[in-house]
Amino acid sequence: STLQAILILLKYINKKRRFQLLLILILIIISAGCELFSVASIIPLLSLIIDPNLIQDIYISDFISFFYSDVSLNTITTLLAIIFGIAVVTSTIIRLLNLWLNNYISSIIVNEMSVNCYSNILSQPYEFFLRSNDSNIIASITSKIDIVGVLINYLFQLIGSIVISISLIVGLFLLSW
Repeated sequence: STLQAILILLKYINKKRRFQLLLILILIIISAGCELFSVASIIPLLSLIIDPNLIQDIYISDFISFFYSDVSLNTITTLLAIIFGIAVVTSTIIRLLNLWLNNYISSIIVNEMSVNCYSNILSQPYEFFLRSNDSNIIASITSKIDIVGVLINYLFQLIGSIVISISLIVGLFLLSW
C-alpha cells in the first residue's frame, strides 16, 4: 500500500531530512491557518459593504471605537479591506514558500538517494560488473529515483491541499454555526 511505501521510504531518509519534512508539515498547518484567516477576514468586509447597518455587529468596530471616539463607516471598511489584503498576501507568501520548500527538500532527498545508490553500485565486486549490464542498472536507478522525487513532491502537495481543505471546511462550518 501507499502508506507502507512511504514508511519504507522514510527509512532511507536521514534524520536531518526527516526533521525538514516535519518542518514542512508544520508550515502546511500554518498555511492552512493563514488561508482560513484570509477567507474569514472577507466575511465582515462583505457584510459591511452589502449592509452598512451591520456596523454594530462587527466586533472590530467596538475595538476601534475603544481607541477612537468618532469612527466612520469608511474607516472600518478601509481597515477591514487592509486586514483582508494583508491576510491574502501573507497566505500567498506562505503557500509559495511551502511549494518552494517542497521542491527543494524533495530534490535534496533525491540527490542523496542517488548518491547512496550509485555508491552501493560502485562498491560491488568486479565480478558483478562482468555479469551485469551497467547501462541498464544506471538507467533503472535514474528513472526510479526520479519517480521517488516526484512522489515526495506530490505527496506533500496532496497533504497540504487536504489540510487546507479540511481547515477551510471546518472553519467555514464554525463561522456559519
